[in-house]
Amino acid sequence: ADYLLSFEAVCRLALKDTNPHIRFVAIRSLQEYEVDDLIPVFIETLETDKDEELRALAATSLGKYVYFGEIENLPKRKLNQIENCLLKAATGQEKTLVRRRALESLGYSSRKEVPDLIETALNAGSTDWLVTAIFAMGRSYNERWHARVLEMLDHSLPEIRFEAAKAAGELELAAAKPRLLDLLEDDDSDTRLAAVWSLSQIGGEGLQIRLEKLLKKAETEEEADIIQEALDNLIFNESLGLYDSLDFDDDFDMIEFADD
Repeated sequence: ADYLLSFEAVCRLALKDTNPHIRFVAIRSLQEYEVDDLIPVFIETLETDKDEELRALAATSLGKYVYFGEIENLPKRKLNQIENCLLKAATGQEKTLVRRRALESLGYSSRKEVPDLIETALNAGSTDWLVTAIFAMGRSYNERWHARVLEMLDHSLPEIRFEAAKAAGELELAAAKPRLLDLLEDDDSDTRLAAVWSLSQIGGEGLQIRLEKLLKKAETEEEADIIQEALDNLIFNESLGLYDSLDFDDDFDMIEFADD
């Protein structure tokens, strides 16, 4: 919880503890560090640890490295190693929780096997697997899932609407904006706040005023903080869009001011 200090060395030491709870807290803390030499640690935990929750957490921890690989910030060899490990966990005889977390991490992956795994999860007839499928869709940045996410925004279960609202923002799904605006009045507070954040990712005319009104009506400090963060994100994204739309002349000359 203290962002001014690094506890990486302590957490690495705790990985060797015989108590699975201590190892769990160590891995959860190490998720904050983006260093490649943790990849073998997470892979070994996923493949060999006897504790189911630890293996699931390790699968989750590998997700960001899949993302790094997809944006070419990680060597292809390491990305393949991670994906192969996650695919084995997602399709093998693992416990359901571990398989779900592995698929969620694979959501970032462009491997050809992943869309079929997401489809299988969608059709599993389980709320948990449906949550995982939508979660993975949001990470995919794949237009294939747009219609599915839009459909799930109207689901009767709040946990499904919540995941769909998040996914719509991650996919920057402009077609979801009208429904996300409706979800600002949803009975479920988590769904409302997910809609707030996703709208800040999608943007659009009049949205800043709508979020400012919501901020004034916030019932808790936590809710106000999330809405304020969304407002800041919206303003930042729109400023980037304005900057990109400007047409700068390549031969633009800097003005030099003479000293008095």
